[in-house]
Amino acid sequence: MRVSFAGPDPWIGSTLSQRLASVDKCEYLGQAPLDSELHAEAELVVLDGAAGGSASHRAVELAHTGRRVLIVIEEIGRPHILAAREATGVRVFRRSEGPEQLVELILQILHCEETDAEDEGPLPNDTVRLSAQERRVLILTARSASAREIGHELGVTSGTVAAYLRRIRAKYAIAGRPARTKLDLYRRAVEDELITE
Repeated sequence: MRVSFAGPDPWIGSTLSQRLASVDKCEYLGQAPLDSELHAEAELVVLDGAAGGSASHRAVELAHTGRRVLIVIEEIGRPHILAAREATGVRVFRRSEGPEQLVELILQILHCEETDAEDEGPLPNDTVRLSAQERRVLILTARSASAREIGHELGVTSGTVAAYLRRIRAKYAIAGRPARTKLDLYRRAVEDELITE
């Protein structure tokens, strides 16, 4: 899968260049202005949300051509960003979450990581499709189990549980429903009717 970056932010460009170089199924095409032809070759275009309304307008245009778009922003409440999120294929990432989470989101969007989620057809923008094992980890986490307890219950290491939790958090962030804390994970499990309050 090909990824390009539209915008002047050197942090995003260098993060993508360095981190995606080691991913087999991903190719980083480079950094170019919003109107560059480079983005026509990409399957995912990462946009610098600092460009304001022009970034969100371009995000919607790119999404209508079948490209996936990820807008990197400082804050989510800006009206032009909220409008862009309504477009199919447009996701939003808060810069404060850091480079590791950014790359994890990109991998989720591009499906570079294998998932064992069933194909149930298209989902609404805020719906999260979790694998059976991810659902089990989320349910146990929501019930206040520790990573060690979850690992023992599922027959995996606590490191594997941590990896599942990173993947779960990335999927919720992609859907615009971040789950940074255990309380957030509990809320998502209740909202998605995986557990009752």
